[in-house]
Amino acid sequence: MSPFSSESVTGSARPTRAVVLAGGGGLRANPAAKVVNKCLFSIHDHSLVERQINLIRDQLGITDIIIVVGHLRQQVMDYLGDGSRWGVAVRYVEVERVEEGPARGLLAAKAYLDRPFFLLLGDEFHNTSRHDRLLEYLDRRPDALFTYIHTIDPYRIMSNFTLGIDESDGVEWIKEKPRKVESDLCGCGTMYLTPRAVEAIENAKPSETTGRVELYEAVASLIPDGKVFAVDVDDPGYFNVNTLEDLQRARFTYRTRKFDEFSISVVIPAWNEAQSIEYVIQDFKARPKIGEIIVTDNLSEDGTGEIAKKAGARVLARRYVGYGDAVKAGLDAATGDILVVVEADYSFRAADLPKILVYLRDADAVIGTRTTREFVAQSANMSVLQRVANVALAKYLELLWIWLEPRFTDVGCSYRAIWRTEWESLRDQVVEKGPSFTVEMMIEVVKARKRCIEIPVSYHPRFGGESKHTQDMVGLVKTGSAMAWMITSRWLQDVGRLLSHWVRGERSR
Repeated sequence: MSPFSSESVTGSARPTRAVVLAGGGGLRANPAAKVVNKCLFSIHDHSLVERQINLIRDQLGITDIIIVVGHLRQQVMDYLGDGSRWGVAVRYVEVERVEEGPARGLLAAKAYLDRPFFLLLGDEFHNTSRHDRLLEYLDRRPDALFTYIHTIDPYRIMSNFTLGIDESDGVEWIKEKPRKVESDLCGCGTMYLTPRAVEAIENAKPSETTGRVELYEAVASLIPDGKVFAVDVDDPGYFNVNTLEDLQRARFTYRTRKFDEFSISVVIPAWNEAQSIEYVIQDFKARPKIGEIIVTDNLSEDGTGEIAKKAGARVLARRYVGYGDAVKAGLDAATGDILVVVEADYSFRAADLPKILVYLRDADAVIGTRTTREFVAQSANMSVLQRVANVALAKYLELLWIWLEPRFTDVGCSYRAIWRTEWESLRDQVVEKGPSFTVEMMIEVVKARKRCIEIPVSYHPRFGGESKHTQDMVGLVKTGSAMAWMITSRWLQDVGRLLSHWVRGERSR
């Protein structure tokens, strides 16, 4: 039986409405929060506010939802619409002075708070919560219900609030953002509130510390003569996403828990690689979790496509403009949660894939590097000059985008992995059709402020044929020059946009 179908929960204590606060400025999550409302930050393929809506619908059984919007309000309104995509009805309340905090944001929706309701924060992440437990307490006719988790992380408590509870789960005290941790209880943003609790918030005085009405402290004023309880929602993966670090930790938690469920697509661009293509396909097919192998065959003349099909790959054969065009076609066609790009010449091996996947749990993209000498086999196509050139171009990229603090040593390594959701978010900005695609992709990942990690991968001699881009000094100079121009041109575009914004800002004064 669904937890919210219990016959014991009846009458006015049973909420039929939920309020989600999604109007905060998110200053601690800048610079990202300046351009994207924090509630729209994503954990894998769902935004934070979307996950809250699903939780309200599935665990609390509520489909009438009020969204309080402020900072970048139109983004949230455009994204959620009327809520019909999620099977709920969404209405909006707009608040102007978002700096006054969540308490004032809630009071902006006072017209809808004449009966008990659930309150949730739009920027929280719940991994495996038991919000349905709130319904078990409604027969007590509480004035308010708090929620909490147990944690051994003192910083999580210090950035939220903590509380003391008695044997019957009654709340004895509340401390917001405590400097000293006295309990392993970390308060969460979800609450059950009644009109009496709303009245307490409305009558609360501003905090001497922050100068604004603090939501949890205001509700806690009911403790001496009211019925205020706390509910353990049992979610060790809970995060209040205040900062970009919180967001990444939440993503890591989610990815780690779900990792065995994610599928992998391997993309192999190929042109006249008949000698090696079968070895590459078989090497990766032998690895667990590989859902598909896609070979983008540039109409090879030596039967590469036919060999790849017989080996079990899905072959996309057409005339591609160049390396980048072929890779992008493969990435777009892939269906896996994780997208891996590798060469068709057997210079990279599936043996390195496990360590790439380990790092991918904590990153949006993992880029290989061939510049660690100990990982480069003898006779591999990586001379001292090539290694120096790759390092130099990588450091040039770091210098131009120094404020974003990228860390690279190899701009030409094509062995890499990225989450499909992250690729989809930046694919339109990656337009290079030739070998400069590798460095352009790195630049766009950095500019989008995604977490990108570079790790050493083993580099072996190619099996048959010759390199299409760096087979000799002429090819090396040509490819290196194109990459240098790519880096420079992208930086100049960025500078041009910044100057344009500055000029428009000055003229508007």
